[in-house]
Amino acid sequence: MGNFLNKEKLNKGEVIFFILYFLTSFTLFFTIDFPINKELSRFSLFFYSYGTVLFLYIFGYKSLRKLLFTQFFILIGLIHIIIFLLIKDNGELYFEKGHSGKGLNYTIIAILLIQILRYLSLKIQQKELVCPDRSGIDMFDNRKTNFFDFIFFLFYLLSFVGFIVITCN
Repeated sequence: MGNFLNKEKLNKGEVIFFILYFLTSFTLFFTIDFPINKELSRFSLFFYSYGTVLFLYIFGYKSLRKLLFTQFFILIGLIHIIIFLLIKDNGELYFEKGHSGKGLNYTIIAILLIQILRYLSLKIQQKELVCPDRSGIDMFDNRKTNFFDFIFFLFYLLSFVGFIVITCN
């Protein structure tokens, strides 16, 4: 299995992603502090927090093989928890069933879950974790996806949905 997290440098796309992610995050949290539209702030925070978790598996699984990318996202996950603690009492950010930013608490859990699934994929099928799609060919590794890839992705999605259900009740 070699080094589980390799020490490659981030590529240009990953650096651009972090810059755009930072700018998006800053803009979102600025609009929460100074909302123009309270409902838009609530929905934006909801999609940002849960969108990050979906992004990590669907588009970030290959980058999460890199130690630096993983470390950056763990740092982002810690920042997400701090931000949630700062905004959790803001009544304007609540839906009927819970706080719109509750997903911020799931970022680190999502990273750990992806790494566990990567480990299982390497152990079971001696192949890296990939994200299955309709074509049956992984978009980054350009390999044919299989039953295990689908099961790992399904498990991740069910965990994600389970987290939403548990935290929104």
